[in-house]
Amino acid sequence: MAMDYISSRKICYLGCDMIRFVDENLYYKGLRIAYMMMKMLENKGGFDEYETAELAFLSFLNVIGELGLKKFGLNPAENEDKVGAYAALYAKQYSIFGERAEILRLSNLDCKELNSLDYKYANVAGMLRLIKKAEKAYVRDGKDVSMKDFEGGAGVEYSTDHTMLLLRCIRRDEIFAKMERGEYEQELWDYMDNALFTNEEKDQMIDFVFKMSEFRGTHLYLEAYICRVVADFLAAELLVDENECKMLHQAAMFRDIGLLTMPDNIVYQRENLQGEELKKYRSHVDEGEKLLRERFRAEDIIEIAISHHERIDGKGYPKAKKGELQTRSIRILQVADVVASFFNAKLYPTRKSHEEIKTFLKKEAESGRMDDRCVRHLLNHYEEAVGEIDSAVKRYSAQEKRFASDFKVYIQRFA
Repeated sequence: MAMDYISSRKICYLGCDMIRFVDENLYYKGLRIAYMMMKMLENKGGFDEYETAELAFLSFLNVIGELGLKKFGLNPAENEDKVGAYAALYAKQYSIFGERAEILRLSNLDCKELNSLDYKYANVAGMLRLIKKAEKAYVRDGKDVSMKDFEGGAGVEYSTDHTMLLLRCIRRDEIFAKMERGEYEQELWDYMDNALFTNEEKDQMIDFVFKMSEFRGTHLYLEAYICRVVADFLAAELLVDENECKMLHQAAMFRDIGLLTMPDNIVYQRENLQGEELKKYRSHVDEGEKLLRERFRAEDIIEIAISHHERIDGKGYPKAKKGELQTRSIRILQVADVVASFFNAKLYPTRKSHEEIKTFLKKEAESGRMDDRCVRHLLNHYEEAVGEIDSAVKRYSAQEKRFASDFKVYIQRFA
């Protein structure tokens, strides 16, 4: 399937959204860093526009390190050297950036240390080091940041060239003034039109962005992960068209993206919600639709994703859409969504037994609420489907343990 349903720019948008859902302050911090990187690279020259855009987005990802350290019980403010290390390893393992991700770790090094390296992007790492200090100064002083904050470190902490480059951006491009007026965001996003991922890179970056949702809650990410596994399992038998399978795969990932906008008490207690809280919970579908329409260009994917709580008898939500208006992909996702929720012990502590799950699904099909063919196929191959789910959960758990181990080795190696 061609990845023309989402632009490279919108993938970057979506990645930034994932941070915004977790910590809005970090989101704006990341945007300011990305903006300053864009302006410095523009002024320096020597980089194509597409690479400047991608390096700006990579710079934004430095804030992932602050979220990651908290998972390890570390205070980012007291472990600034580890912030870049975590972000670098995360971006290197899960995104397209590969060795370019080392920029995030190397931004901890001073001018002399960076000059001694045989690394293509050492210069960019040096800029990022200065940019991170400039961002802190801006938060403290606003547009009236004094260049004295940086001149003392010129030639030692930062290269003199980078310090002069920053000064040019402040005076000529008015970066701090634009940041204070809020004008920088649109300028940054307009420039991000230059980001240019290949179809293969888009595929990988969509998975990367999807994974970033784990910073809002591992259980939310894991439920979406399980939903995708079940949807893929059913699609392999019930869908013929490869393009349909791909659209369903993407819809399964982002069907609950609206939940990321909900407060914790709604997300974590959804099993017992009533009244206004239940109404608030159900609005996650509308919130998700709004976000997906801003980011995706594929009506089919959006329609599948926002229909996962609809039912064939027309008694689902949010649109009470009846079965004749539901494609096979929508019906598959409805079944996959329910199964995934049953396997999410974190959000549904009263987890049902396998027999209870099968009985529930059978009743849903017999009452005309869920697609009989989808449910029948799942029940006929239930043990196989559970095996797929268990394998996926084990893969995720192993991946998490491996990352934690790699991170410890990583920070020891570069201490």
